[in-house]
Amino acid sequence: MEKEPPFANDANPTLLDRPGAAICDAGKDVAISIQNTGTKNLTSLDIGWQVIRNNNPFPISNYVWTGNLPTNGEENNIQVGNFAPGFLKGDILKFWTSNPNGVIDSLVENDTIYTELREGAQGEYNVGGIFNIDFSTVELAVNFVDSFGAVCDSLIFNVRDGVYEGQFELIDILNTAP
Repeated sequence: MEKEPPFANDANPTLLDRPGAAICDAGKDVAISIQNTGTKNLTSLDIGWQVIRNNNPFPISNYVWTGNLPTNGEENNIQVGNFAPGFLKGDILKFWTSNPNGVIDSLVENDTIYTELREGAQGEYNVGGIFNIDFSTVELAVNFVDSFGAVCDSLIFNVRDGVYEGQFELIDILNTAP
């Protein structure tokens, strides 16, 4: 695959910061992260976003960002608006960027992201043992939590007696504490 040449004016959305892919009490704020992938400093950018529920799109919302991002610079938690009806499991959030520095984007292929909202992890699970096994290994239990990205209520792992190999770390899981 041939690498694209650098473009002077190119920016893209990189991450949905709020409400986050896993919703608990998601609130109504909408925030994203953007990155300047152009060779010129980014000083303005149009950000569009939309909620799609059950294949029915809500009206489009727009936000104009201004600042000064160098090449490969990223800005996080840009509040682009709020969604008064509130978010539900299964909602799809679509974000796109356009007009970096007030001109047509040089590379439109990286301008749009989608995120489907889902519930966070919760419940009580058994790890190991012979009967009533939810996860045969600690690794599978950790992967399960990681796949949600957030804990929305009590989450308990009953780790049964046994030998478990490996080292596992849960990091960056929303609503958890050490």
